[in-house]
Amino acid sequence: MFGKKSSKPFNMGEKMVQYRKYYARCVQSVNAIKTCPDIDQQAVAPVLLKAQKEFDKLPQIEKAGEDWRSLTNGASRDMCMYTVNIAVYDMINLSYELNDIYEDMKSRGNFGTYSSDDEYEGEDEPGNDEAADDEAEEADEDISLSDSETAKTMLRGCYTLYDLDARYRALVRAFHPDTGFGDEELMKAVNLEYDRLREEWR
Repeated sequence: MFGKKSSKPFNMGEKMVQYRKYYARCVQSVNAIKTCPDIDQQAVAPVLLKAQKEFDKLPQIEKAGEDWRSLTNGASRDMCMYTVNIAVYDMINLSYELNDIYEDMKSRGNFGTYSSDDEYEGEDEPGNDEAADDEAEEADEDISLSDSETAKTMLRGCYTLYDLDARYRALVRAFHPDTGFGDEELMKAVNLEYDRLREEWR
């Protein structure tokens, strides 16, 4: 009556990988939308603002993932699990919204610099974690935006050195080559952008 409850145990590592995949995809999609010359930027502004707010949560989500592993209190761990679960769900839904905008761009012939194989058509709803993982894996190699532009978007919205350092540390935890979801070229771009922004604050 209330739906089948999953018997699969919660895996924070898998959840964080899923979050990072959709985070990276949404950043790429936002960049593509912003660089499309013919799209109505005013019409898509609310979704882009929502996306930036989600990107700003990265340090908080990464901290929740780390805390979940170190905490022993059940209630505190449950709160971390809840925070990450909600973040994953929000990021998946955001990717659907951005994909709708992309589909509109595609129908008008405005492809920008983003390519897609219509992975969303006919798939399950965004709450399905396994379907979401499959979609992300199939679409990873379709994204063709520059790492430099991606890094700029990932570090956008930091108005103090404290915020910048916190965002940078979260990005290192998420995308350093030594992690399970590492990206060496992207990390190099993040390092360059981080150094550039720190110079501006001096």
